[in-house]
Amino acid sequence: MNIFFIKTFSTAAAAGALAAALVSCAATAQTAVPAQGACAATASRAAGIKYVPAHTSLSDLSITPAGSQERVKLANVALLQGPCANDAYAFRMGLVLFKDGAVFAAMSNERFSHSPQVTAQKLGIRPVEDGHPDLPQGRFIMASKVDKAVAANGERTLDVGLWHTGDAYVVAAYTRQAGEFSAPVELLRSTQPIRSVTYFPAPDANSGTLGVLAEHGDSVASVSLDWNHEALSRTLRAPK
Repeated sequence: MNIFFIKTFSTAAAAGALAAALVSCAATAQTAVPAQGACAATASRAAGIKYVPAHTSLSDLSITPAGSQERVKLANVALLQGPCANDAYAFRMGLVLFKDGAVFAAMSNERFSHSPQVTAQKLGIRPVEDGHPDLPQGRFIMASKVDKAVAANGERTLDVGLWHTGDAYVVAAYTRQAGEFSAPVELLRSTQPIRSVTYFPAPDANSGTLGVLAEHGDSVASVSLDWNHEALSRTLRAPK
């Protein structure tokens, strides 16, 4: 077993347990795009998909973190490979979500297992038609849930979203309450296409891991970034 997988699997143990425990949901949050040819078969995807460690920097990936107190730090990069890897839409620790909504979980033997009980909605992924703040000259792609707080005047949430601005892909965080949104706080941008961003929380802390699935040449790179959102979570819980 390679060193990268040991690290990924150990940090993703909770994700594996999550995959086993989640229950079915009616529809995924991602618009269904059927996989073509052999990639439509569950066995084909499970047999061929794998992570390959990549000694790559953020600059190699054309990703530039924003210089704010919400700054992200690179944790791991791996290339998602296999005959059907190009059909991957997002990843969340040990889970890979495909464009048609199918989810596969990394197992201890370095293989992936189909997890039909897991959906994009259960992974906290918000669809393109969900409410969101505007970003100047930006087209909203998707978002993921990060944190929430319940106050006397209703629930407030913290999300991390992805926009395409024409010359860059921008990942930014924002809060929402009753259909109103804060201004997005930019976390990073890339001149190369980013497909999705997800969030996996750390225990007992206002921090966690952002999972960015980015196109990298002919490959797809799964980029894990450490993110401390203490300031945004403190704002989320501040009296209004």
